[in-house]
Amino acid sequence: MSSIQATFCDDIRHEIGGKVSLIGCYANHLFSEGFPLTAPKLCVHLRILTDPLFEPTPFSAVITDSEGKEILRLRTTLTPENKTQDYSSPGEQQEILAGLEMPGLKIDGPTTLFVQAEIGGEVLSGPLLHVSLSPEAEAKQ
Repeated sequence: MSSIQATFCDDIRHEIGGKVSLIGCYANHLFSEGFPLTAPKLCVHLRILTDPLFEPTPFSAVITDSEGKEILRLRTTLTPENKTQDYSSPGEQQEILAGLEMPGLKIDGPTTLFVQAEIGGEVLSGPLLHVSLSPEAEAKQ
């Protein structure tokens, strides 16, 4: 059984020493002062825990909006990183990390962004990001 975590943010930076920094993380809401909104860059950092992969496995991740419009799709084949890795401990899982970038993303109006991944035929749904007017902008209308 696999699980997915997703963090929406403004940028993903790969640091010295193998660290990854997520810049400008969103909880579950992105507020705009108006629409249309053009985000200079919106990113999604995925962390998937799955049973160990011992053979090449198809993987895809897709981001859609509340109308079902596909914003971004990643398709690849995952290969075992280290065939000598010992996964003999009960319940031990393999971690898969992916960073998705959407530069110049245009959002015409309030929506919700959905993250979904598929690994070896198993479909995983991640957290949502609601995009709406800020409370201040709504008060001005």
